[in-house]
Amino acid sequence: MESEPASSEKVPRQLFKRAASAGTVLVLAGLRTPWQREDQLSEELLALQRKSILAAQSYILKELSGTQFTVMRLYQRIPGIALRVGLDALQILEKSPAVTNVVPDRSPRSSP
Repeated sequence: MESEPASSEKVPRQLFKRAASAGTVLVLAGLRTPWQREDQLSEELLALQRKSILAAQSYILKELSGTQFTVMRLYQRIPGIALRVGLDALQILEKSPAVTNVVPDRSPRSSP
């Protein structure tokens, strides 16, 4: 029998460690909402899918209220959201039923 839990965590432990030491981390959070490539959808289903993505993003933002976070990007076509989060917000994302996974994001490129 394994003594370690299966690696099915939504938020990798390394992100918690980085947030604890650096204060904040850049992340991409995947959102639990049905999704298909847009070129496979009718106009009606396309509009419905985008509304579902927006609703999932709004839900997450309400859950994060009162925590340390900044929205870096709201995606219109994929079920995700880019955030800079503190440890408290990362803990909310870990527990949220609306989040499928959280992965590290890269820093936005600075303009020359």
